[in-house]
Amino acid sequence: MKEARISMGGKWKTVLYGTVICLISLEAMLRVFGVVYLHYMGSANSGMKRQKKDFTILCVGDSYTTGIGAPKGKGYPSQLETLLNSNTAGVSFKVINRAEPATNSSLILADFDRFLESAQPNMVIILAGGANLWNAYGYSRSLHGKTLLSIITDLLYEIKLYKLVRLLWYNVGQKSQDQRDYKTSFQDRAQKDRQYYVAKAKQLSRACRLVEAREYFKKVIQLNPNDPQAYCALGIISDHKEALELFIKSIEVSKRTDPMLYAHFPPLFFNTDDLALKNKILKFLYAHKDRDQAAKDTIEMLLDKQWHAERLKKWILSDLRKMIDTCRRMKIKVIIQNYPAESLYSVINSFLNEFALKESIPLVDNAKVFRYLLEKGDNEYHYFVPDKHCNERGYKIMAENVYQKVMEEINAGKRKDN
Repeated sequence: MKEARISMGGKWKTVLYGTVICLISLEAMLRVFGVVYLHYMGSANSGMKRQKKDFTILCVGDSYTTGIGAPKGKGYPSQLETLLNSNTAGVSFKVINRAEPATNSSLILADFDRFLESAQPNMVIILAGGANLWNAYGYSRSLHGKTLLSIITDLLYEIKLYKLVRLLWYNVGQKSQDQRDYKTSFQDRAQKDRQYYVAKAKQLSRACRLVEAREYFKKVIQLNPNDPQAYCALGIISDHKEALELFIKSIEVSKRTDPMLYAHFPPLFFNTDDLALKNKILKFLYAHKDRDQAAKDTIEMLLDKQWHAERLKKWILSDLRKMIDTCRRMKIKVIIQNYPAESLYSVINSFLNEFALKESIPLVDNAKVFRYLLEKGDNEYHYFVPDKHCNERGYKIMAENVYQKVMEEINAGKRKDN
């Protein structure tokens, strides 16, 4: 019996050692493949080769890259693609927009590797940091440094095998979700109605027809009273008091903790002088801080008087530096923009301008161009909608600014190759 136990123990050790050796071997193979792949991608992306006829630009950012405020297809990325293909012979330009509204630098960073892998760009254009003023996702980690959990996460992300498993899991999950969405969109009439109402409400919001837009968002809520995103969308175009009730409702009906739902409280808090409203926001957040980390992060953001300076700067620039380092390793050109609405983003723009200069990154100074246009007498509403997003004309100015910088970088690459 004793010999049997020893024999069984030996077998388990053999299996364990064999598994460890296999995992180490696979990890080594992935790392070697990664080095070869990065070298190949670096060679492919180091400037625009004469024999290469396609040039892909990836745009990442928040609502200013999404194109909020303009009709669909009239944001700066779409207009940039048109400019490039109209004025450059012999090269086909493709501009890929991977922006999402309300996305701060940490959220962009979280998806950055996936964006690069799917787009395989020659150049990346980044406009980020504006949403960090009120979206607290990632703030706590930046403020408190690395916890045991974050250290373990970082170590896991250094393991190529872990990244591969996550990527495969994501792709499988995405395909499953796509299949479910496909079936739902054709089998469920309510879902089709929701899509129509949401699209109509967004169209009316962009045209500043807010009363009509509100009615369509209310129809979305009637279809599904437990839709947190519908309450948030309606709250954004409501007065302060009603907006707060809607934002609270979005969290109450949500079936899972979603940090993005808390992102609507800071702009409401900072843009009102109503002390009763401020206290109601804080009371709600304190009631949820033990349950939701996002609530705790938001409280720190609202009450930390130094947040808008030192910690905000450290947070944004840390995320940007990681994105820049990734692009440099892959020899992908990078351009940074600042925000056109200087009255809202002067602090963020100062960070971005300083960072671009320090890191020797080409900068598109949108703020300077729009400042000049307004100082010479142009009406602000020629370029901006009431919430300070650009309209179609404003995004055209942004596209022209980016176009000039893109061509400068491409021509500089050609001179270097020659």
